[in-house]
Amino acid sequence: MDRQKLLSELRALTKVSLASIDIQRYIENISGESDRGVLILAPTAIEDALAAALIRLNEKAIAAGEPPPATAAQIEGSFDAKRRACAEELGIIDEGMNDRVKIVKAIRNAAAHTQDGVTFDTPLVKEALCFLIDPVMKIKDGPLAGAEMSITTLPGKILRGSFLMACGMLATNIVHSVDQEWPDLHRDRMIRAAQFGIV
Repeated sequence: MDRQKLLSELRALTKVSLASIDIQRYIENISGESDRGVLILAPTAIEDALAAALIRLNEKAIAAGEPPPATAAQIEGSFDAKRRACAEELGIIDEGMNDRVKIVKAIRNAAAHTQDGVTFDTPLVKEALCFLIDPVMKIKDGPLAGAEMSITTLPGKILRGSFLMACGMLATNIVHSVDQEWPDLHRDRMIRAAQFGIV
């Protein structure tokens, strides 16, 4: 295989079929990775969900005879601030979801670019997770029933599952945010835009 064909085929692997995105399968497939691998890979589900939602929104607009609201530049790329801003402006994500996506991106970048080892036991990762999941857990059973504990005191194995679940839920919510019929979605988007002073 020549170099160009190899590069072309490797690029093809990165093109997720956004029409049939399966977040649960993706999260299950990466659950066996190292902590650092999970911290880097789980956010990809959110990136793909943002792109899929923008594509679906464009398809609904075109089917309704309206121009597509998202540009190709906003759909392509990765965790791009423009993509998140577009998704927020169009009502796909709200301000709170955008804030959580920013935290996930920051965790991913820290894990991907640090020269030090990063795990779910790393104190800074635990602190960041407090912004994604409830920072206080209530013990339901046993001798400590009713007691509360900070998630920063939990072992990384538990937080790992919580991070995977948080990324999966964020991605699922993003994808399903455009499942409404176009007229309802368009109306809701315009209401949200007016509330945030976008129009």
